[in-house]
Amino acid sequence: MHGYYGFPGWGGAPVAGFPWMSAITWAIGLALLAAIVYFGIRGRRAEPPRKDEALDILAERYARGELSKDEYLEASEVLKKR
Repeated sequence: MHGYYGFPGWGGAPVAGFPWMSAITWAIGLALLAAIVYFGIRGRRAEPPRKDEALDILAERYARGELSKDEYLEASEVLKKR
């Protein structure tokens, strides 16, 4: 004999005769899904570059000869004031 939903043994009410259990089950499932999405997105935020990182790049460019001494000093002063 088939129940209300067409499956053998299922009586017509969701979750074994307790309709409010179905709502609670959905609410818990949606809360878990929302938590997974929230913490998944939260962990992927990029941090802005540090000031020291910009100075490191500037020093590397100076060491490779891409900048003159005056250009290096001027740019490093600007970066240090930020």
